[in-house]
Amino acid sequence: MARYFFPRLSEDGRWLLYQNGTQIEVVSASGGRARILARGEFPSWGTGSTSVLYTSDTPGKGRGLWSAPFSLTRGELSGPPWPLTFGRGGDVGAAASRDGTTIAFSAVDESLNLE
Repeated sequence: MARYFFPRLSEDGRWLLYQNGTQIEVVSASGGRARILARGEFPSWGTGSTSVLYTSDTPGKGRGLWSAPFSLTRGELSGPPWPLTFGRGGDVGAAASRDGTTIAFSAVDESLNLE
């Protein structure tokens, strides 16, 4: 069953970025076949929609924030992703500033107790 979350239109209105289960996907806003960009969650556009920000949920990655360059012309990643945060875990909901100098996100700190 498909489950879609966090839809975001690119700044130029041509691409729709979203989460489908545990995958980050993009599709043309005018329709067509979706493309899988990465395994992750909580996707958002970087500055100018020229990158995709997301939380990696891949085992061993610590649920950190990642960024990958995106080609607005081709509608696909234009290079490999790289980590923005590492080790803390639970970094979600990234949003980039318009000038590209700041990324805000939530740092989730969970504690589970069995009593």
